Amino acid sequence: GGTLVLIDSVVRQNFADGSGGGIASFGGSVSLANTSLIENKAGGNGGGSGGGLFSLSPFTTITDSVVTGNTADGDGGGVYAGFSGGPPPIM
Repeated sequence: GGTLVLIDSVVRQNFADGSGGGIASFGGSVSLANTSLIENKAGGNGGGSGGGLFSLSPFTTITDSVVTGNTADGDGGGVYAGFSGGPPPIM
C-alpha cells in the first residue's frame, strides 16, 4: 500500500457508490493533520461505510482535524476505521 498525507486541506461534498465518500484507503497509511472532512457521503447498493474516511489501515492518524456533516448508508458516518492486527488508529 501507499501513503496518503493531507495537511491543511479540505475534502468536501464528495460521494462514493460504496465506501469512502471523501477518502478510501485499503492499506498503506493515512495521516490527516489540520484537515476538514465535510459533507461527504458513502452509499450505494448494500450501503457504504465511512462517509468522510474509510480506512482499513492500521496506520491511520487524524490530528487537529474536523469531521462534520458526513453520512454513510452503512457504518461510520464520519469515519470507519477497521483493521486486522497492528496498532489501533490514532484520532
